[in-house]
Formats: sequence, structure tokens, C-alpha cells
Amino acid sequence: MILPLTSTDTLALAQAVQRNRARYERLRRRPPPRLADYLVVTVSDEQQAAACQKEIAERERRGFFPPALRVLVAADPEGRRIGTGGATLRALRATARHIRQHDSQIAKNTRDVAVLLRGRRILVIHGGGKDGLFDRESAAGKSFAELPALSVDGRPSTLFDELFVLLACVSERLGPAVLVASGDVLLIFDAGAVRPAADGATGFAAAAAVELGVHHGVYAVGRHGTIRAFLHKAGENALRAAGAEDALGRVWVDTGMVAFAGRGLGVMAGLEKTALLADAGGGYLNLYKDVVPALPADADRDAYLHRAHERRAVRERMWSAFHGLPFRAQKLSPAAFVHLGSAADHREAVAADGPVRAIFGLLRTPPARRSGDEEAEIAEVRGQLAAGVPAAEIAARFSWPERAVKLSRALERVAAESTPLFRTRVHSLRTHLLNAAVEQSKSVSSALRLRRQADGSEEAAFAAVHEAISAAGDGARSDSRVALALEPGAELTVELPVRLDFGGGWSDTPPHSLERGGVVLNAAVLLEGLRPVRATVRALREREIRLHALDLGTDLVTRSKEEILAYRDPGDPFALHKAALALAGIVTPGRESLETRLRRFGGGVEVTTESRVPKGSGLGTSSILGACLMAALSRLCGQDARPAALFEKVLHLEQMLTTGGGWQDQVGGLVPGVKLVSSRPGVPQRLKVEPVTLPAAVSEELRRQLVLVYVGHRRLAKNILRTVMGRYLAREPDVVFILRRIQEIAREMRQSLLTGNLDGFGKLMLEHWELNRRLDPNSTNRHVEAVLSAAAPWASGFKMVGAGGGGFAEIVARGPREVGRIERAVVAAGGRVYRWAMAAQTL
Repeated sequence: MILPLTSTDTLALAQAVQRNRARYERLRRRPPPRLADYLVVTVSDEQQAAACQKEIAERERRGFFPPALRVLVAADPEGRRIGTGGATLRALRATARHIRQHDSQIAKNTRDVAVLLRGRRILVIHGGGKDGLFDRESAAGKSFAELPALSVDGRPSTLFDELFVLLACVSERLGPAVLVASGDVLLIFDAGAVRPAADGATGFAAAAAVELGVHHGVYAVGRHGTIRAFLHKAGENALRAAGAEDALGRVWVDTGMVAFAGRGLGVMAGLEKTALLADAGGGYLNLYKDVVPALPADADRDAYLHRAHERRAVRERMWSAFHGLPFRAQKLSPAAFVHLGSAADHREAVAADGPVRAIFGLLRTPPARRSGDEEAEIAEVRGQLAAGVPAAEIAARFSWPERAVKLSRALERVAAESTPLFRTRVHSLRTHLLNAAVEQSKSVSSALRLRRQADGSEEAAFAAVHEAISAAGDGARSDSRVALALEPGAELTVELPVRLDFGGGWSDTPPHSLERGGVVLNAAVLLEGLRPVRATVRALREREIRLHALDLGTDLVTRSKEEILAYRDPGDPFALHKAALALAGIVTPGRESLETRLRRFGGGVEVTTESRVPKGSGLGTSSILGACLMAALSRLCGQDARPAALFEKVLHLEQMLTTGGGWQDQVGGLVPGVKLVSSRPGVPQRLKVEPVTLPAAVSEELRRQLVLVYVGHRRLAKNILRTVMGRYLAREPDVVFILRRIQEIAREMRQSLLTGNLDGFGKLMLEHWELNRRLDPNSTNRHVEAVLSAAAPWASGFKMVGAGGGGFAEIVARGPREVGRIERAVVAAGGRVYRWAMAAQTL
């Protein structure tokens, strides 16, 4: 939210930004003794901490921080949320630990945090919780979302950069203190004008109209700046009754910045037991709801404790520790206070021609264009798409809806003139442009219209992938001249194993595999001693189609061609069967009826399938069932049913169904044992299958130490594939990196197996799992994490099979003795252990 600013305020704040930057440059080059000693950034988990560390390291490398400053990153324990208060205490303890380890003037056995922090100046930035859209743009969290500005060192600036410059300048004016700020708030004011209290606590407050104050925490300020009360999202009448409104009709809003100096720092440092309680998971502490409300002089103890509910013990501790400390307000006027709590807030704040752009001196209006400029612009965009520039980066140049929509229309012509694969990228950019226009649309009807266009553009991108595969798939095309090769009443059955994917999964999926190739390491395996996927076809005298899915208990008998050709509904239990009949050429489009077609074919067909695997297993059963069907139907028609021919047919089959799968599943089930499968860029995909022949001892060790566990929780693969491949089409840098790295992991895993290094194989599997979680956060959930965490103490690595989110997990035990412990632990966590064995034969 942006608090309204007058043009005079905007100019004053733009000047304040420049003064703060000039002040910071002096501090960075010649840091005085009063400059902050530590900066601690708090984050929600270790994954976010790793990304944050990279951001910090990059800034340290280019000299963004003053040389004397020490920067630490503190994650919530084991991914649990402990609140801003718990995170603040954890940050102070991390600082104390660093001081004890690195300060030669401090005795190594000093444990008292208050003693260790005495005389220190510490900045704490709370990085903010998880947000799916923010995580896509910045793995390090909300604080590192970009702003429409350049940093003091000339690089694109982020919320973190601007906030740190401000805090550093404020810390110069503080004595020993801890200065805390919220990492999802852009706060702008002149740091040179502040006079924080040297003792107790200081709340930094921005002026706002009463009607805006009802959405925030508000300080009721008395004489000499003393804070008498703190009101959180109170109504207008309550604010006025508490005396929170000043003579100019303003209230003073809590900005999320609080300083604890002198006795305040001592109290914060002395709360180590509360920090330990928070680390144990039972002491969630919110700085702004549990600590700040205890500070005001007129705070009512009973009312404060009444709101605690089951956390009364924590509140009582906070009241005893903080109530009675001096608590003063530092009024900031003028000030800009922009809460960027979500990706939508961020887009609204930085995309519009409003106060943020004005303050940073980057206010823009669409430039007037001369005749012919549009063609030059389109040519430039085509070049950027060809060079792999991320769609979001290109779209950011067209932040005005009118320009975005206009370019999107122009790109329709570009798409029509492009090859299918390049067309996918053009439509991906169109989707980005239209979605950006939706966010800024001024009417509901306009937003709905643009959203439909964006959805249509996304569909067009994946339709182009299908077209690319179909155009080159000579071996997969249906032939309406096919006829029955069996006598009526004859039948044949194809049974296949399932596949375990060890490494490289996702890289085999179009359009990635078509543009950059793919590498996958997987194995064909029996489940509980069975080849669990089966298809049986029988030639009929009757001119009809009979379909049976034994595992679903569903049957269909039809003489309607239209019913068979309506195979694009992924919710249809016979969608795969119908598409296979069409691809095999048994049922074809055209004017002739099904009865006429079957008379020329030689009779009807009965298809019976069974998958003795739990639904949503991740073991590639859908594609392997497709391979069973195409193998059986090909033999029924006297066509080529060798594995190489089936690879391409099943790839084409999945594109027909719009699920958009890759080629690894069918290869995994059609080729026995462990193999490394790779493809070069291009269509059709020409696969290279390299069997991985393991020494007998290694094969037995792998069989004994790889535990296969069913965790449940099925997901529909189509939606996952669309999401991940949509991000690849947009050339999101993180996705491009991950898809390249998992191919490397697949090759490294093969080498680990060949050398008998099962521990190294497990560690690579664990790295792969972490990358899968970054690629698709929904590949895991609370239940999945519970099962995997239960096995972790005895495992060298693990990951979910397939796309994750449910289904099977594969766990590599550290040794034979750990297998039993893992099995007991995962069963106790809700999993089921399945016995598996390598499939030495397939077709």
C-alpha cells in the first residue's frame, strides 16, 4: 500500500533518497566507529537461506557493504515459522555466536548473550515469509524483489538494497542498539533527520490519514513523543477515542521499524530462554503483536494477556520484560511507506506511474513513436526471443497495458510466420504481456477479456509443440489403410514393467527436449514380482469397439466414431484407449461411419487394460500403458511394434491427449534394466539408449539398499507439466539452470553406479530432489516431507519418483543394516513399502 503523497512530499522524498545515498557512500568508504557492526537477514527455511547467501555474497564481491560490516543469514529452525519476534531473538543469538567465535577480546566460554552484545550495533531485516509468485521471481524471498531503480553501485536495485542503505544511515545516529525492519516494506525518509532514543525502544512511525490508519498498527503518541498506546487495525472511532489523531487530523502508522537501545538492547539480549522456546516450536513470537503492544505506558495488562489465548505464558514473559521500558515515537514526515506483502502488491507499486517511480526519478510515459518504429521494435523482440532472453524481462519494457496489448497483437503475425518451435516462444511472450495487462486493467470486463486471450495464447504455445512433434513424426502417423492381421476371436497380451527414474527427469519433456535435448537415467522394474501394466486386444466379428479398464471397473461398448475421437478429456477413463485407436489408424476422422470403417478394417476390436499400481504413482504407468496399447494394437494390425518405433508413437500419443509428456517413461518400461537415455535437439527425437551393466555385487547392493515407498496423494501430471514447461518456455533463468544441471546429475549417477559408489549415488539423488522442489514447489507437501524426514537419519539420499506431490518415493539406505530402520520409520509415518526387482526382460 502507498500512503498518499503530495507533489511537494514526492520531491522531498526524492531528495531524501539522494541524500541517504550520498551519506551511505561516505559511510561505506570511511566507516566511522558508530557504524553498524552486524547485519542479520532472517529467512523462513534453509532453502531460502542458501539463495539469500548467494545474494549477499554477490554484494560482498562487488563491494556493496562497508568493509567492517559482518553479514549473517539466520533461518527459522527446521523450516518452522517462529514469528518476527522469535526470528529477532534467533538473529541476536546468531550474532552472539559469531562474536564468541571470531572476537579475540571475548573469552570463548562466554555464554551470556547480553554480555556478548554489549556495545554492538546490530541491524535485522526480516526477509518475509514464502510467497509462490515472489519465489519464482526471487528465490531469496520478498526482500530481493527488484525495484524500478538503480542501486548505489549502479546495479538494478532491490527492496533489500534500499532498506539496507536506509538502516545503515539510521544506525549512524544510534548508540549500541538493535534496529529491526520488515523486509517486505519499502520505507523512504530522510535518515539525517531522525533522532532515535538512546535508551529503551523507538517505534518509527509514518503519518497517514485516519481512514488509512485503520488498516495498520497505529501509535497513540503523547507529550515528548512518548507512546501511550498501540492500536492494531482499530476502527476510526477507536483511534480518535485513544487520542491517536493529532491536531492535523493524522495518525502515526507503525512502519515495521523498531529500535531497542540501552536497556532495551539488554532486555532483548536477555531473552535467550524465550529464543530456545521458539526454536523448540512452542514459542511463536510476533514482534509487532507480542512485544510492541507490551511497551506503551498506558497498555492494559489484562487486555494484553486476554488476547494471548493458549500463548499466555509467552505474553506474560513479554510483559514482565518490556513493560516499563521507555517507548518513544520517531515521527517520519514526509515518508513513503509501501507494503509489498505479495507479488500483486509489488507489481502494483513498481509498474504504475506513481510515487515509487517518481521518488526514484524513473517516472516514464510512453514515448512517441515515428512511422516504422513498430517494425524495428518487433524485429528487436524477435532477436531477444531467439537469444533466449526471459519473457518476463522482455515484457517488463512494455509495462503500460496499451503497449503490451498492441505488441501482443503484432506478435500474432510473427507467430503465424514462424516455425512451430519458435512459435511456442512467441506465444509464451504474448501470455506474459497479456497477463501484465490484466493486472493493470481498469475494468472487470476488460480484465476478463485479456485473461481469455492470455489463456488462449498459452494453449497456442503448447499446440505448437504438438504440431512440431506431429509434423516430424512420420513413424507415428496413423494409416487408414491398416487392417486386422488376426483372425476374429484371436487375442494377444502385452505386459510391461514400470520404471524408476533416478536422474534427468523433466529434461526429456517437450519443448525442452526438442530444443536442447534430454538425458535420463532410469530402470525397468517389477513391482511385487509382477509386470504390473497390461493391455490385451482381441479381434471381433462385430463391428464395434469394446473398452474395459479392469483396475477402474469401467466398460464402454460403442459404435460411434465421434465418441472414440473425443479423447482430449483427461478425466475420461478411456481417453488413452481412444487416442491409441485413433493413432493406430483403426478409428479415423472423416465422413465414413465407424461401422463402415470397421468393415474395411476387417472387424471390431476389444481392448482390455489393467494397471496393478496405485493411481498417481509417478512410476510412468500412463505412458507405459500407452506403450502396451500401441504395441498390442500395432501387432493386431501387423505393424512395427519394436521398441524404437513405440518410443515415437507414445510421445505422439501423449501430445494428442494434451498431457504433453516426454519420452523417458515409455523407454523406461520398454527397455530392460538400468539405462542412460539421451536425445539431441530436434524433431523427431532420435533416442540413444545406453544400457548400464552393473557388476553383480553392485546390482545386489542396489536391490537391497534402495527402498521403494508408496506415500499416496495423487496429482494430475498435465497441470504440472504445463506449469514447469511454461516456465521453461518463458526462459526463466532458474528453470533453464535446473534442467541443465539435472542432466549432468543423470550422467554423474551412472558413473556412481558403475563404480559401486552407492553413497555418492544417494547424495546426487538428494541434490536432484532439492532441484525438483525448486522447479515445482508442489512436488512436495507436508505428508511427503513427513515420510522422507522419517527416513532421513538412515538414508544417503531420496526423492519422489516422477513429478512428485505424491505416489512413490525412492530412498537409498546408507547400508544394509539401515534398510530395516527406514522401512519401519516410513511405515510409521504413513507410507507403504513395496518390493521391487530389476526387470531383465520387457517385450
